[in-house]
Amino acid sequence: MTGAQFWSYLQQKIDKTYSAYLDNTKANSLIKESMYRLADKYWRGLSFEREDDEMVGLLIRDFSVTPVAGVINIKTLLPNYMHIMRMGVRYEVDVVVTAVNGTTLTSANHKLRKGNTVKLGATSYIVTKVKGDTFDLGTSGLSTGTYKQIVDKEAKQMVGDRKNGAFHKADFATPRFESSSVGGTTPRTFKVTPAPATCTVDYMRVPPVDIDVANTTIILEDYYGMKFLYRLMDECVLNFGAQTKDYPTKQSAQQDIFENP
Repeated sequence: MTGAQFWSYLQQKIDKTYSAYLDNTKANSLIKESMYRLADKYWRGLSFEREDDEMVGLLIRDFSVTPVAGVINIKTLLPNYMHIMRMGVRYEVDVVVTAVNGTTLTSANHKLRKGNTVKLGATSYIVTKVKGDTFDLGTSGLSTGTYKQIVDKEAKQMVGDRKNGAFHKADFATPRFESSSVGGTTPRTFKVTPAPATCTVDYMRVPPVDIDVANTTIILEDYYGMKFLYRLMDECVLNFGAQTKDYPTKQSAQQDIFENP
């Protein structure tokens, strides 16, 4: 389906003689507004597998970013950002190694467990055994120094009302992120507390392709599922009925959406 074919189907759904007032420019604007409204509706109901599948072209998963002092600049670090869905955070905790005996390293009061990952420089190792202040990396030839324990956690979003209580406390055990801004320099940011080394973000992006009713070459199914496109037509009819104060058309579109969500 191209943009021109989408417009042809949409005109059939509207089925009003005065819909001719929608020239190409107005039709494109109507479709774009309806697209954003529909994407927002799908985002709010994204717990269902069907919606997730239909929005595959709008979802960015496991996108790695490096915050600056715990701050993620949305404009520069999250391209085409629309809604955040999930944030994973990675901390690198110092493990000071004072002695090495073969593959066994000594670090007083370390908190490592078997299976943990540690780094020395750019090289990662897996802890194979732990006993007291010693741990084993299964690799000989290592040196003393400051290693980094890799700790991955899920950050929860801080609610806006800032109610007091343990559930809203940000610490290493329960890292949190919140929307923030710095005047006119970085007006849209996420602040992560405590500040992590890196973050992995799942978010919904703005629609990758705007539908142009005059276009006959771009295949919309390359970006959107067919069910999403037909549902978008219903949203356009709903929006059209509201704009023209044609309430029977609006109610008819609402019924179509209710029967075919």
